[in-house]
Amino acid sequence: MIRTAHSLDNWDNTTNVYSASRSTLTEVPSDIPAEAVEVLLNNNQIEVIKKDIFSHLSACEKLVLSNNKIHTIERGAWNGLLSLKELDLRSIEIGSLKENSFTGLVNCAKLALSSNKMNHIYNDAFSGSDSLTELSLASSGLLVITDRMWNGLKQLKLLDLRINNINTIYGNGFNSLSTLTELSLPFNKLTLISSDSFIGLRNLSKLYLQLNMIEKIEPDSFKPLERLTHLELKSNKLTSVSVGMFRGLIRLRYLDMEQNEIVTIETNSFQDLRAMSSLLLRYNKLSTLSWTVFGNNKPYDHQRFVLGLHSPTLLCSSLLCWVQQGINQGWLIWHSNWYGQPWKCNDGISCSHIGKGTTIIKGGARGYRVYPDPSPV
Repeated sequence: MIRTAHSLDNWDNTTNVYSASRSTLTEVPSDIPAEAVEVLLNNNQIEVIKKDIFSHLSACEKLVLSNNKIHTIERGAWNGLLSLKELDLRSIEIGSLKENSFTGLVNCAKLALSSNKMNHIYNDAFSGSDSLTELSLASSGLLVITDRMWNGLKQLKLLDLRINNINTIYGNGFNSLSTLTELSLPFNKLTLISSDSFIGLRNLSKLYLQLNMIEKIEPDSFKPLERLTHLELKSNKLTSVSVGMFRGLIRLRYLDMEQNEIVTIETNSFQDLRAMSSLLLRYNKLSTLSWTVFGNNKPYDHQRFVLGLHSPTLLCSSLLCWVQQGINQGWLIWHSNWYGQPWKCNDGISCSHIGKGTTIIKGGARGYRVYPDPSPV
């Protein structure tokens, strides 16, 4: 292949990197050297990715096409990219992903599609992307999750769906993602988590649902998530916690429900959370927190238990005195932005004052040490 002066200007034969970023390109150059390991075509005016345009780049491991005006990706566009491990398609103005959009990416592990304006992902759009382990669709305008959107993603570990407009997860919407370990859904418009929302995610360990509008979580909604250790539900619209809401989460260690509107937590609501060592409930509308919410699973079974419990509506009674007992016995870390007045139970039981904004950790012979903020366990 004859190389033009333009292609030579962009070619570094010591690193095998072809860089034509910000070069006012309107199409993909046809004379990119076959030896290229990395091809950077970002920040141009490219509109169409034609079939076989990269077919001679069998050595390419990273391809960056972000910040272009790509509205069409022809079938067969990725033919020949046998060594590609990372594809960056952020901010390319693509409106939808059609069936088999990524056929040919047999070894690609990372695909970035964030900051697009997608109105639809068709069934089997990712078919053939068997090696993909990380997929980002943040800020892409997605509205719903359907059961065949993810077909073909047999090794996916991380799925980023932040900052979309997702309001519905249809039944079995993630059922094909059995290898997924981390699912990120903050800043969406979910109002309901149903009992079939997360079916199939048996290897998920981290689930981020903060900053939605969730009002209801049906019983057993999280039951399929038998390996979940970290759950974020902060800044939603939950008003109560009921028995069965967290059923089956026997490995969960960290639960954040701060900044909801929770008024009541039923007895035994946290019964199944035997591994939990951090529970954050600050800035809700709780008036108390009874020991009975843990059922037979008692926090003192852990070497250290972090409890975030502050609310303007919180009133101490004998139901809440287990907090002070836990601090005195050294197994409880209580984090609360408490006001300066002495804390006394309404029923006459005196409780020691806990300083404003402090966490108390029992520290052996040196007594208590005071820290401004606890780290999640």
